[in-house]
Parts: sequence; structure tokens; C-alpha cells
Amino acid sequence: MPEKRLGAARAGSKLGLPGKLLSLDATVIDLCASVCDWARFRTTKGAVKLHLLLDHDGYLPCYAVITEGKVHEIQVARRLQLQRGAMLVFDRGYTDYEWFQQLTEQGVHFVTRLKDNAAYIVVERRAADAKGVRGDEIIVLDKQADSDTAPFLRRVRYWDEGSQRELVFLTNHLELPAATVAAGVQGAMADRTAVQSAQAEPPYQDLRGYDRQCPEDTNLDSIDRAAGGEVPATAVRLRLEPVPADCAIETAAVRL
Repeated sequence: MPEKRLGAARAGSKLGLPGKLLSLDATVIDLCASVCDWARFRTTKGAVKLHLLLDHDGYLPCYAVITEGKVHEIQVARRLQLQRGAMLVFDRGYTDYEWFQQLTEQGVHFVTRLKDNAAYIVVERRAADAKGVRGDEIIVLDKQADSDTAPFLRRVRYWDEGSQRELVFLTNHLELPAATVAAGVQGAMADRTAVQSAQAEPPYQDLRGYDRQCPEDTNLDSIDRAAGGEVPATAVRLRLEPVPADCAIETAAVRL
């Protein structure tokens, strides 16, 4: 009976309170195709993809994988071994209903954005528990509705004052306040945006060409010697661990 299954799922959510908050994302790093021909991405473009798991307790990466640029994010996500009770935040690029069920069975909570074309069946509707929450529903994904092991999920509609638009979240935590779900995702996404901004290559990073935006100074030989102070820099110790060649994906794992 769906009612009995829903009661058991609620009990599991109450026992499994959210633990460590993690966010998962991937970014493409462009490379010169003529120099790095092994990193062929498109016809005239080379690239690798960095898959990063960020721990919000200290805002430091806890796991990273570098793959070829064409490798889809979900292929790496399926291989992650996450701690039971962790709360994982990711965007719609990781939408995979079987993976959602796998995370639920492992006791890992997740929050993501629900795709606009997602098909689902509403099992229960709840009253809004805070300002900005426009809807809180327990659903079953249509593709999994016939399965007795399909996880119950929550669809939370939230009005974001900052962007003046409605955001729709999906989570497998049935008892977490809807406002907390929305706040957690927004905070994680803001941190992800900050990381992406820091990763972006600043204009005129090549100091030899910095004189294009600076007045010529004969004392500096047409180069601004202070330009180095305006280029973001970071120093992190890394240990590269090669993954066995018989793996499905040829990767290099980076542990911090």
C-alpha cells in the first residue's frame, strides 16, 4: 500500500537528519587542440572536464576527478561513495532517476532543481510552512510509479525575491522544512557561482600583453610590473592518483 510505504519513508527521513552539506558540479577547461591532441573535445577545440565535490564545512574541495571533456557529469557522479546522511546539492545536469533511487537507498539526501518537463504523480499535498514557499508536495516520478521500491520525493515550489522567479526543487528528504530546502540550495549555488568566478580566466592574464590596457612606461619596458598582483592566484598541495586502466572511464583522481 502506498500509504504504508510513505509512512516508512517518513520514518527514515526523521532518523536520517541531514549531515555534511556537499555540492557537486563540473566545469570544462579549454585546452589548445593542436598542442593537447589527446584532449580532443570538438573539431577544433580541446578540453578536459573537472568534476568537483565541495565540502561546505570550510568550503574546500574534498574530491576531484579530471576526465576528457566529452565525459558526462553523471558518469562520474554514479561512482561517488558518499557518507550516509550527507546532503548533496547539484544542478539539473545530473538528472538521473535511477541514480536518485540509488542515493535514497544508500541513505544519502539530495536536493536539486526539477526539470520543467518532468512527469510525476502527486501523492500528498502539504501546506506552505514559510514565506516564499508556494507549494510542498510528495511525489513519485512517473517512470518509477509501477515499482514497489520507487522512492518518494518532494517537489518544493519557492518564490525567489532576488531573481523574481519561481524555483522548483526536488529532494528525497521528506521531513526537512521546505524553506530550509530552498535556503540550502540557494546557498550552495551561490558558493558554486563564486568558485566558478574565481576559476574564470581574468582578461589580459598574459603579462606580456598587459600594456594594451596600461599607459606605456619606458621604465617598465612596456610591461606593468605590478600586473602580477592583479591576477588571482592560489596554492594548494595536490596528490595525483592514477585510476587503473581497466576502469570504464580513464581518469585522474585528485584528492585534497
